[in-house]
Amino acid sequence: GADEALDDTSIGTTFVTRDSADGLAVLPLVAALYSMDGSFVSLLNVINEIILCKDRLSRQHSAFRVGVAYHIECDVSIGQLQYSSEVPVFFDLYLLDESSGSSILHPIPVLIENYINERGERVNQGSDAGQWQLVKRFFLYENVYTGSGQIRIATRMQLIVRLNSDGNIFPPYLRIHYDVVNNAAEASFGVSYLQGQMSFDLGMGITTAILSVAAFVYVGFLANGYMRRSGTFFCEPKTFIYLIVQSCYYLATVMFVVLVFGCTFWLLFFKIQSTLITTLLSESQEVVFEALLGLSFSFQVLYVVWLLWFQSQVEIFLLDWERPRGNQTGKTGAENSVTMAPVSIWRTYFIANEWNEIQSLRKINPVLLLFLVTLILQVLGFGNLATRDPRVEFFPSEEDYVADHSQIIRFSLTALSFLFTAVLLRVYTVWVYERFIEHKTQQFVDLCSVSNVSIFIFSHMRFGYYIHGRSPHGQADTNMKEMCRNLKNEAVKSLFGLNVVIF
Repeated sequence: GADEALDDTSIGTTFVTRDSADGLAVLPLVAALYSMDGSFVSLLNVINEIILCKDRLSRQHSAFRVGVAYHIECDVSIGQLQYSSEVPVFFDLYLLDESSGSSILHPIPVLIENYINERGERVNQGSDAGQWQLVKRFFLYENVYTGSGQIRIATRMQLIVRLNSDGNIFPPYLRIHYDVVNNAAEASFGVSYLQGQMSFDLGMGITTAILSVAAFVYVGFLANGYMRRSGTFFCEPKTFIYLIVQSCYYLATVMFVVLVFGCTFWLLFFKIQSTLITTLLSESQEVVFEALLGLSFSFQVLYVVWLLWFQSQVEIFLLDWERPRGNQTGKTGAENSVTMAPVSIWRTYFIANEWNEIQSLRKINPVLLLFLVTLILQVLGFGNLATRDPRVEFFPSEEDYVADHSQIIRFSLTALSFLFTAVLLRVYTVWVYERFIEHKTQQFVDLCSVSNVSIFIFSHMRFGYYIHGRSPHGQADTNMKEMCRNLKNEAVKSLFGLNVVIF
């Protein structure tokens, strides 16, 4: 059957991703050419003879480089093909194996996708290789004039190479789709390297399951703390909502961590390999990656929506410790009255305004973060490592073929760039900027002390934060001279302790 031919393990050649004496870095394809009557014409080493779309020879040399996911598309003029002077040619494709000391030609099977058997079934469009009907000979196009103005052309060609073991492969096979066209046609040719993904899916599933269980246990502890702080019970809707949202958040974190480590594994092992031992997942095999990424993003969006609602429920109280200084006289009807002088509200307004300004304060500057990530990926050339080939080139030449980008490698590079830059900026902010330039949170606490205003922040019914801003001088609503004297005493004589944020 077809599956037996495709699972043949007799190819002993070792394939490598870089030019080396340990193996071949180019697929040694040999084509036998036949005329319409079946007569043998010639035998040639394949460079670009089976590719309808022509490009620079330097780029098409990469078509059969080991590990390179080659793809090219073009528009083909039917008139030029139909009336060309070339004799119609049929191809038999072989893989040359010289590992045993003698030259052996292993036939490369051809799978015609739109083949219809005698029962009218398109058996080659299914995924069951046991039902496939493979052939040996194929053609690229008909260039014999038939009077109908239509010709049959191979519009899609895909050479599939499957890995067997370290450096060895199963017999490749060629997928072809023929179409009957009138004027022009879109043709494409590609080379794909496939590897079983069962171990990858299994590893991702086990890791996600273990980390998810740990996340659920941790969310249970968080829910217990939430109930104590909020004064609610487990059966109340608020507790259920909190439990669901926190579960979504930590599941999203688990998925993101698994994706980063899994994609980084593909990045490192695919790019640094010298012997062909692993390949990237094909676009059809990236379903698990796309599903985990989509779920992680959706759960994070849900958490952000809940977080905005939660922050809008926080209650904030500003306590002014300032006491009236002296009395004031006034008239109440016909009589004079003496009352305490009112305390100015402007200090409290000023503290409230400063509180609003620091709501968007972050340890990491998002604009600088995006700038540095763009610098790493685009200017330094790390983004060019996302191609579907084992080459490590930060600035590829325009003369060379550049493969399409892989979603997995691109995600890994982007995530690692963001994480590295974020950690770098966080360290700079904490150890340099806040130590030697300014610490805006501490400045706000100092401002509360100078203004003689404390702040109560109640995030839950039974839990909150307190900024002790009561001035050690007793009075803050004073003139400039007295304020300077108080600050000088505090700085020079160290008469008073530091203000702290109490949790």
